[in-house]
Amino acid sequence: WYWVNERANFGQLFNEKVDKPIETLVSALSLFEYQKKKFADRIPEGCNLGMLKVDCSHTRKSLLPSPSNAMKKIETKGAAIVKEHLTGVKKWTKTSQDELLAKVATVEDYVNQKNAWNRISDAYQGMKERLDICGNVYNTLTDFGLQVRKDDRAFYSECLQEITQLNRLVDSVADQQELNLDTIKKKIKDVLIPELESKLCLLYTSP
Repeated sequence: WYWVNERANFGQLFNEKVDKPIETLVSALSLFEYQKKKFADRIPEGCNLGMLKVDCSHTRKSLLPSPSNAMKKIETKGAAIVKEHLTGVKKWTKTSQDELLAKVATVEDYVNQKNAWNRISDAYQGMKERLDICGNVYNTLTDFGLQVRKDDRAFYSECLQEITQLNRLVDSVADQQELNLDTIKKKIKDVLIPELESKLCLLYTSP
């Protein structure tokens, strides 16, 4: 256990490719809690070996902190990696909001907004799940007595608020696009098609 703890790459616990990230994190932290109890119960200060008394205090002193140190590394690694994930979600949310709020004045604007809406709608659920995992990581760390900084919690809450606003914006834009569809069709029929026909006519009649 000691050497496994010392050599483990705890950053992998927060890899987004992990199939069940929260269950995996809980299992790892539970294992270290188990180690703490076992090390404390099974490693004595000293023991008798026949007529000899063996001093185990050095071994005990070396091994007892190992599980706690591992949990501390998870706390530190988790804070840094989750912050990166949150920053990615926040950036995507802001970019998506800007795309959906872009002014629609032409048919091209309408098409661009529609394409953005399709892309954002497809990606939304995955981003929301990514954000939910970040919140669950913070809750799990807290459940095991590890610290989550107040500003990290605040940043998570800010990201959650913004992605909720984005969800409402997605619904609002969908309604607005439906309302604008007849106007766009009319503009294509009354303006763009006649313009195209006129240009084609000039092309055919030019020497």
